[in-house]
Amino acid sequence: MDYQQGIVDAHFHLWKPERLAYPGLQALQLASTRSVILLDYDKPIKAHINTNHGHEFGVKYQDSFIKWEGTHGAIRSSIGLNINFPEGVEDKFESIIIEEGKQPDWTEIKLEGSWYPDAFIGSMADLLCYLEGSSTTMITSVEEAYRTMQLVEAAYLSGENGGIPIP
Repeated sequence: MDYQQGIVDAHFHLWKPERLAYPGLQALQLASTRSVILLDYDKPIKAHINTNHGHEFGVKYQDSFIKWEGTHGAIRSSIGLNINFPEGVEDKFESIIIEEGKQPDWTEIKLEGSWYPDAFIGSMADLLCYLEGSSTTMITSVEEAYRTMQLVEAAYLSGENGGIPIP
């Protein structure tokens, strides 16, 4: 397995945290464009989903990214469309691996397309190819979609009640 495929494979497995904490700001009636969501794993991995792209204080400090950090490396993926919406900026996918005796250095992996809408187009194309018979397996699954919705619902509940276990 090459380095890039390893990063992509890790990306899919990291959507399975044990717990989630989202200190919601509903009481302040702020838009959902401002959030920090913490994903807690049963491993020495942590993840932060940070979005702060709905403010009117200029583009300089707008953010929309998710970053997973492990004991020997990290992945950071930005969602450029959210910055300066609706114009957006380029998505970025970066990784770093800590190696003994080497200076840490982030590596950018060039992406084709954009997180939005291409991620959704890819999922739909995967389904259509499977249904028409040109593909016998699917890259995505109902289980993955269900798990994503569990994370979204857990974020809403956590915003109301504090961090909660994910079923």
